[in-house]
Amino acid sequence: MIRPVFREALIARFLLILRVIWAALGLALFVYGALGVWLTQTMKPVFPSDVVAVLTPALYAVAIVTALLTVWRRRALDPERLVAAASAAPTLGMGGAQQAGLAPESDEERRALGVMARLMAQSIPLWAMSESLALYGLLLSVGTADARHVIGLGARLAWDSR
Repeated sequence: MIRPVFREALIARFLLILRVIWAALGLALFVYGALGVWLTQTMKPVFPSDVVAVLTPALYAVAIVTALLTVWRRRALDPERLVAAASAAPTLGMGGAQQAGLAPESDEERRALGVMARLMAQSIPLWAMSESLALYGLLLSVGTADARHVIGLGARLAWDSR
């Protein structure tokens, strides 16, 4: 049985970490958007038209594959699936958790700590992959002097990170 005090401390700690990372990535999205709009208004296209004709569809194809991959991987983060995987895995000592004041006393608490760590370790790369969509848009916006790319792909990121 997981003690309520342990559960609350565990969830609060991991949520704080995830919220800080999510907020930083969200702030970067606005920076990419503002930078893309500003650069397209102040610069001429960087890429010649033949490069744009090849690069635009290629980057949009990569962006679509990246978006589909993040959606597919997010479905693998189903909490029941993580709990089932943790139940089958041996319980390990969590030295870092004890230093943070989260000392697990039972196997269930150790498994819960493992599930939360796995959830966090899998969420962060997915968010980073989603963040790359805005970078593709920024690259295309600067290269073509058209802010629609960074706004469109950044909006996809905002939708995906909700």
